[in-house]
Amino acid sequence: ATLELRAFPVLCGSAFRKRGVQPLLDAIVAYFPNPSERPVDAAILNDAKAPPLKLRADDRQPLCALAFKVIHDPQTGPVVFARVYSGVLKLKEALLVSTNKLARERPLRLFEINADARAEVEAIHAGDIGAIVGLKHTRTGDTLVSGSTGSVSGGVGSSGKQQLVALSGIQFPEPVFFCSVEAPSAAQQEPMMEALRNLQREDPSVQVAVDADTGQTLVKGMGELHLEIVKHRLQKHYKVNVEMGRMRVSYRESIAQAARREHTHDTLRLGQKGTFAALTVSVEPRELGSGNLVELKQTAVQSQQLPKDFDEAIRAGVDDALLRGVLLGYAMVDVRVAIGDVRTLPDATTAAALRACASRGVTLALQDAAPTLLEPLMHVDVDVDTAQSGAVLHDLTHRRRGLVRATAVLPDGKRTTLTAEVPLAEMIGYATDLRSHTQGGGSFSMHPLRYDRVPPHV
Repeated sequence: ATLELRAFPVLCGSAFRKRGVQPLLDAIVAYFPNPSERPVDAAILNDAKAPPLKLRADDRQPLCALAFKVIHDPQTGPVVFARVYSGVLKLKEALLVSTNKLARERPLRLFEINADARAEVEAIHAGDIGAIVGLKHTRTGDTLVSGSTGSVSGGVGSSGKQQLVALSGIQFPEPVFFCSVEAPSAAQQEPMMEALRNLQREDPSVQVAVDADTGQTLVKGMGELHLEIVKHRLQKHYKVNVEMGRMRVSYRESIAQAARREHTHDTLRLGQKGTFAALTVSVEPRELGSGNLVELKQTAVQSQQLPKDFDEAIRAGVDDALLRGVLLGYAMVDVRVAIGDVRTLPDATTAAALRACASRGVTLALQDAAPTLLEPLMHVDVDVDTAQSGAVLHDLTHRRRGLVRATAVLPDGKRTTLTAEVPLAEMIGYATDLRSHTQGGGSFSMHPLRYDRVPPHV
């Protein structure tokens, strides 16, 4: 009945008073399907035409497991929690991470976990969950497959190749907040960076970058609380007493019109060795949310195709330019870039020259294309007493540039839920303001919705 969605078990309990945990666990055993009753779909990475592969909890099938959690133990290093969907994960067996550049792994120890007790085992069987020690490259959400044959084999696909599969894993939204993080001393810099790398493996929604202009280390996350937790973990778990800067919003940049630019990179000097490259750049805006598109339409000297490394150099130059926008240095998005009329000189055109030429040419074209700033919009749900909803509504629409999409009053009329779209920049510190407006009786949740253009007056 639960498999067919005809019955929905409902249980009562209190996490605060630790009531109802055992009935819940018993209900999971009684009412949920066991692994053999619920096959899971896996995508075929190297065969786009193949339908999803059904993985069954069978020890005789090829190995496929999902790493759903990574923690860092001070004694053993990274500990990967994984569920085996098919096959058997054996001790010291060669593994491939199909979702991380086919990185090779080898488990050194396997554990069966029961609350805070763990027992060492030789294998984790289909349908089981276990902990793995010794994996260096596996991240949260990665798929592990057998590496003994160089690929996972669930059969042969339409292309005649063995099928390399990947589970759906965990979808992480793009981080929208960021702030600088600094170690208290030069001696603590490397321990801080090592701790941040560990945090990224545990939580891929945390991103770490270094600002090219200031040299500051930036940490990006999903919200104020998320970054506060990062700071707390750095200080308490990794013993690095970091200082974090002011919370900032991760904007994006785009363009509003098309533009075309010719650019020549020429360092040739009489009697001296130099480099030369020239090309034409065309840019135009794409629909919001559609991403960037780079097209190379080379017509090189004597109509010859550019060598592969030159082709890659031009693309790298375009990526360099799109990485830093022309207004405030944020990444450019939703832009189509077309490169054409590439001109070279024998013995003077290098991959570095083409990369520099493409990067500068794209930047100049973007400056001519009416660059605009994009800000993240959040979907916000606010739950308040109905008597206080007017003040909260006014605050969202007048102070925070919000657009209220819906209001819903509970049948008893005492509580109201407001659903709105609000720029993230206006939501910084909202938790404190909401408590003030509602005498502590209001609550809210939000998640990223999309990027939209910042109004000109802002």
